[in-house]
Amino acid sequence: MIANILIKRFLRDRRGSVAVNFGLTFTLILGATLGAIEVEQMRKARSIMQDRLDSTLLYLGNTDEKTSPQAVGEDYFRRSIDRTDLQVKTMNPVFTYDEVSGEITGEVDFTLNGLLSGGVVADVPLDIKSVVAPKTKGEVEIAMVLDVSGSMGWTFDSDNNGAVGKRRIDGLFEAADKMFDVIYTNPLAIPSVAVIPYATSVDITDLFAARSTADKVTGYSSMYENSLSQTSMAYGAPNLLDLKSSDVKLRDHADTVAVYPGERYERQNSDGTYQLSLDAPKASKQIPVYTERFSELWTDRRGDKFKVTAYGWRYYYGGHERPYMGLMPMTRNMQEVRDYVASFEPNGGTAGHIGAAWGLYALTPEWHDTFAHPAGQPMDFDETTEKYLVFMSDGQFNSQKDPTMSNSEMYDYFQSVCTMAREKGVRVFTVGLLLDSVTETELKQCAGDTGAFFPVDDRLQLVEAFKSIGRETGQLRLIN
Repeated sequence: MIANILIKRFLRDRRGSVAVNFGLTFTLILGATLGAIEVEQMRKARSIMQDRLDSTLLYLGNTDEKTSPQAVGEDYFRRSIDRTDLQVKTMNPVFTYDEVSGEITGEVDFTLNGLLSGGVVADVPLDIKSVVAPKTKGEVEIAMVLDVSGSMGWTFDSDNNGAVGKRRIDGLFEAADKMFDVIYTNPLAIPSVAVIPYATSVDITDLFAARSTADKVTGYSSMYENSLSQTSMAYGAPNLLDLKSSDVKLRDHADTVAVYPGERYERQNSDGTYQLSLDAPKASKQIPVYTERFSELWTDRRGDKFKVTAYGWRYYYGGHERPYMGLMPMTRNMQEVRDYVASFEPNGGTAGHIGAAWGLYALTPEWHDTFAHPAGQPMDFDETTEKYLVFMSDGQFNSQKDPTMSNSEMYDYFQSVCTMAREKGVRVFTVGLLLDSVTETELKQCAGDTGAFFPVDDRLQLVEAFKSIGRETGQLRLIN
């Protein structure tokens, strides 16, 4: 009663009119201020939501579930929002995948809680949208340089040979298989793959036997009976002997005759690097090779032809070079590639530097006549070309063909190959399985950045490394 009387007196008072006007004005200013605050809050919230949606789509593009993105995308998006301070009242995320374009679309309708209860702009519906598309379109060329040396027959946790299914090479089979699965989730990429298995060298018997070799491939002539200088290892060295394709057989090598390349370079520079060349083989720039038919290429003067003591530690494993698995020229038949990788049997030493060189040759257009790629001539090296060199090793390089080359110089040669590949625009990935510190450092340097080097210790990590590399061909970019 008293309160009502006081209010009426206040309203009748002229000063009260001022007070009422001030009160109304203050209310309007306060409301406008709160509204502006809420509008700014909504702007920031929308920006955060958009950022989380973009991140979710990029994450989806790097998973095996991207073709059915709703469940995984919604769970990832909601969890990312939960980690923010946003007060979301309602939220409806929808994710879809277009099989034709390879695009993933994310759309989210949402409302926010007001700044205050019953806020001025509370419950206003908002929406955001993002689309990502494959970065890689068209031709993709991949050279897979894979270690098939004897240690790949060991188990992951020991230096002992394991049962089939538990060996390191069995993990490699699975890893390569998963890599191809991931590559094929990008409908816009057309992959061509060459496989270069290496051990004590690279088996090029099939390439050699498939064509006339008079101006393409030459072999060492009793190289260990002479003290070869680095100069004599240059193209067209004076003590190289032409071989005939009739001297060698195809992949079965039933008569223990096979052809393997040596280090191909023009000179070693004063800083330890090697002067390499991607010039195609010809009479003046030949491929130095040798065969296992020791009685033909080596005289009997040295006696012990299987263990060369004149140059220290170098051995011929079991009296024969390895692998007995020829490299596979570039093909688009991925099932053929899968089957071939799954047929590998580990044996021999580790000449990773020679394997890397032949991986780069496989990507080089000028070498098409040597390889006769079923997928056709490789594309030119340019900014629009997608070329990948994938190199995997599980051990220290310990096999060279140039008897003047030391262990450290094998790595120098290897780095020269990696540098040339990167300069040509080839993306180099390296995978190191249970490596010693020296070889791990070399593989990391070869890749050029830590994101392209994968140090792995077990089968699961090996599989994940190859899957990550496969995702590069399906890498996504935001388009809105």
